[in-house]
Amino acid sequence: MTGLPIFDFRFLVFRIADRKSRMADSQYQFLPSVFSFLLLISLVSGCGVRSGDLVKGYNDFGVKCAEMGLWNEAVMRWKRVIEIEPDNAKVHNNLGVAYESRGEFDAALAEYRMATDLDPGNKTYMSNYTKFRRNYERTRKTQESGLETQESSHETQD
Repeated sequence: MTGLPIFDFRFLVFRIADRKSRMADSQYQFLPSVFSFLLLISLVSGCGVRSGDLVKGYNDFGVKCAEMGLWNEAVMRWKRVIEIEPDNAKVHNNLGVAYESRGEFDAALAEYRMATDLDPGNKTYMSNYTKFRRNYERTRKTQESGLETQESSHETQD
């Protein structure tokens, strides 16, 4: 990485709340200029953004998404954290929970294992990994016998 700050402008949206009182389109010609100005200000002022703040923001947003059941969005955010901090055990654990919730059991196993490898003393990560392995083995056995059951009681980390 070149030391430049990381910016994610994909979610920058201009929204006009009251469509009934919308002015003529010509009144909105200034929006591209405003957007350019805001982008410039963000680039200049964002030079002091630390990656730790960005990581915390992505993780916190991922946790909020997970709490609402928006697993795809949570996974996207946590993958972004892993790009910045590949050895972040907390986020590997969170990805394990998300993948398990989405039924991607091989990916969940890999993420849980990575979390416990990175922080073997963390009881939450070890508990999630142990519960997952037990459930995964039980699920595989019941699928072989034609029955499906699964218990899910894992914790994401803020």
